[in-house]
Amino acid sequence: MLPMKWVPSAAARIAAICLGTALPACSLFTAHATFTSTMNYPRSSAPPSEIQMIFRGNAPARDFIRVSQLNAGRSDYQSNEDLFQAIRREAARAGLDGVVDLQCVPGYSYAYQCVGTGFVYR
Repeated sequence: MLPMKWVPSAAARIAAICLGTALPACSLFTAHATFTSTMNYPRSSAPPSEIQMIFRGNAPARDFIRVSQLNAGRSDYQSNEDLFQAIRREAARAGLDGVVDLQCVPGYSYAYQCVGTGFVYR
């Protein structure tokens, strides 16, 4: 007797196609942050946990230099904490000590977006 060959049903094929297209789309819903350098600067080696997040109207206690512009956003599928962690990770990767003049509001192209200025201490 020959073994039976399994043939997927039409429903199984459709489910596989939907799953195959939906999973890559999940990466579109991540919190992200980008910094655009506005000048050359000495890079900091601060890890993400030490990046200072200073909201508009406040300033760092130490003397600092503004060196880049921040744009960040998140979808409805992430929390604000996910967004702030993305900002800290990207700031550390860019060699910054922190972000000053941080403003976060509901956005048009994102559920929530932030702008600010990256800085390094003098």
